[in-house]
Amino acid sequence: MPIEYEMMVLKRLTEQAIISYSEYFYLTSWYKDIENKVLEIVLHEKDYAKDLFTINQFNAMCELIRRGYWIKYGDAGPVLVKKDLDIPYFSDKLPIKHGAD
Repeated sequence: MPIEYEMMVLKRLTEQAIISYSEYFYLTSWYKDIENKVLEIVLHEKDYAKDLFTINQFNAMCELIRRGYWIKYGDAGPVLVKKDLDIPYFSDKLPIKHGAD
């Protein structure tokens, strides 16, 4: 699958997740800065996020974060932006720690 198509699918699933969260909690299709609220939930409240979003939406959001991207609402609607998230959980550079380590 071409990378452009993958990113398009990840973006669409993430947009759907943000819109559904915004409509459910704020009764509007895209509440101001709602994308940042959803990002915080995905990063810091994974169990809660898994209950809020479909598994495909949750996995798409995690993959976007892992690749260093997120959705931002711009003048033309939601767009993908490069986001510098220095979060070890989503980093490919750190070894995975196990209980015995």
